[in-house]
Amino acid sequence: YYSQPLDVYLFSLIMYEIWYNKRVFDDVNDDVDSLEMFSYLEKKRPEIDLNNEPVYFSLMKQCWDQDAKKRPSFSEIEEQLKKIEKNIS
Repeated sequence: YYSQPLDVYLFSLIMYEIWYNKRVFDDVNDDVDSLEMFSYLEKKRPEIDLNNEPVYFSLMKQCWDQDAKKRPSFSEIEEQLKKIEKNIS
C-alpha cells in the first residue's frame, strides 16, 4: 500500500503542520487502523489560510495532487525547495 506518491502526499501534510504549527486533520481519530486512515486522508486536503499562505504553497499543492501520478518525486521536491530557499535568502 505504501508508495512514493503516498509518501509525497504525507510530506505535504508535514509541510502544512510545520508552517501552521498545528495538526492537519484534528477530526481524525488516532485509534483508526492506519490503512483506513491513509485511505481517508488521501481524499482530503487541509484548508489553507490565505492570509498566511506558506512560501512553498505551490509545491505543497503539487504534493497533494489528487492524481498521484502528477505529484513530484522527492528529487524534484528537493530542487524546488532549493529554489525557494534561494529566493527567500
